[in-house]
Amino acid sequence: MAAHCVHLEEEDREVLAEKDASIVHNPSANLKLGSGIADIPDLIDRDINIALGTDGVASNNNLNLFDEMKLASILHKRKSPEDISEQEILDMATINGAKALGLEEEIGSIEIDKKADLITIDLHRPEMRPIHGKRGLISNLVYSFSGNVDDLLVDGEVLMRDGVLMEKNQGLMSEIDRVSEKI
Repeated sequence: MAAHCVHLEEEDREVLAEKDASIVHNPSANLKLGSGIADIPDLIDRDINIALGTDGVASNNNLNLFDEMKLASILHKRKSPEDISEQEILDMATINGAKALGLEEEIGSIEIDKKADLITIDLHRPEMRPIHGKRGLISNLVYSFSGNVDDLLVDGEVLMRDGVLMEKNQGLMSEIDRVSEKI
């Protein structure tokens, strides 16, 4: 797995493709730090698995993967809207991330025998309207959705319902703050 990949030479691209590597694309962090822009459409054309990441809070204050999807999509359409599709972006945030971790048989898509790591989204929110078919739904997820999910399930366990952490998880935010101070 390689992160960022904003300064790849031709030989680097060939090695990544040959070794069946995965790349974690972090466009917000790369732009915030002035590191450069990875040539994701070229890497996809080489059948290299591209996952989407946010990097860390030191280089990207916002860890919202939906914002990252929108930026990645817009960034890589700057030459042509055909250079990357919304489905490719959604895959980068889901199944491609699982593949990068070697977990594509367990997570990353909704299938029988996979862990139920799911979110629910109220499709009646104004930001999600109008929806024009399946492609419109994916487009809205990539370009319009704020990231404020309604429900969160991890391995089938409900951790959040209607945007509120379940009572047993109320201390989670304090624990995150405590641990992050140590880091």
